[in-house]
Amino acid sequence: MKWILALLALCLGLSLSLNVYLWGQNTLLSPSLENTNPDYAPELLQKTNLTPAQPGTRAGKVSEGEYLDNPLDPEDEKSKQIFAVRQWIAAAEYDRARDYILGHLRAFPNDIDFLLLEAELIRKTNGINYTIAHYYELLDLPLNTEQRANVLEIIIELAADNINKLKTIRSWDILETFVEPLWQFDPTRKSFILALAESYAWQNQESLMENVLASLPKEDIDAKRIRQILTVSNDISVQQEESKPDKTYYDRVVRLQRHGDHFITNTFIGRDRLKLMIDTGASTTVINQRTFKNLSYSSSHDYVGHFTVNTAGGQVNAPVYRLNSIYIGGFKVSDIAVVVLPMPDFQAADGLLGMNFLREFDFKIDQENNSLLMKRL
Repeated sequence: MKWILALLALCLGLSLSLNVYLWGQNTLLSPSLENTNPDYAPELLQKTNLTPAQPGTRAGKVSEGEYLDNPLDPEDEKSKQIFAVRQWIAAAEYDRARDYILGHLRAFPNDIDFLLLEAELIRKTNGINYTIAHYYELLDLPLNTEQRANVLEIIIELAADNINKLKTIRSWDILETFVEPLWQFDPTRKSFILALAESYAWQNQESLMENVLASLPKEDIDAKRIRQILTVSNDISVQQEESKPDKTYYDRVVRLQRHGDHFITNTFIGRDRLKLMIDTGASTTVINQRTFKNLSYSSSHDYVGHFTVNTAGGQVNAPVYRLNSIYIGGFKVSDIAVVVLPMPDFQAADGLLGMNFLREFDFKIDQENNSLLMKRL
């Protein structure tokens, strides 16, 4: 009889130990999202061995038996995944975030939450042109009212911010390239119409300007302001052509270095002296990437963003910066845009001096005397 009692006690002990062990394992595998330390989140997916949670699955939609077989609520599981991926994005672990998002979308290609999460990653890792185009494509998805409003808010915020930046540094050619596809996506939005028309006006492209402004009322006050820009610009051009001034007309004569058929001028950015090749075909000044990295602290500049830029080799996505000032021949131009590009085969100079500097002057290249004649407009 004693051995039977001993056996029963042993079985009860083993059963109790097993229950305690299983309870402990369930606790470890089911951490509360509310109590999760954000620093722990990037490791959350690995430690819980999460797999993509099927969209729309909730605990209330499964039977009691199914829930016991799946102790983690699938919807909570998905929340943990999104939270962890956002932590990776915030920590600039972009490859890790991209791999997980793409893996999930391969299993569930129509998961709106993860498609929006992918857009967040694209916003961090791609140029502004591509980012806004991607957000516009999201509007074709079956978004709910709140999601649609959020996507539109992001589009308008990003567009307005970058339009203002490019107008501040008078980078009209880059503004044109930036706004044109936005206008194609959303041709009735007045902010896009005005920005594109203004970029054309400053570049003396009257027919393109009028084509864009055609959708506005003829007496629109903003449209009148933009047409006035073109009128003033044309008046200056006519005066320059008619005057045909001699050397005494100009305020400065800047000595140039000749390199084949091209001319190079000394340029000062802060305390840094650069040699820039004059290129009247370049809308925006360009600085060699290697040279730009070596600029001293005194050469104050601000990052504007990555934009699509037209080059001799076609369109490229490149960083654009605002320089506090550029000096040539004692003349200063403030708040000027520069594009930074790798130029491995460009050995003669540190970059190109474009029309965004030269248009501030009535200028002439005296090829016979290797000099640049300049007068402030």
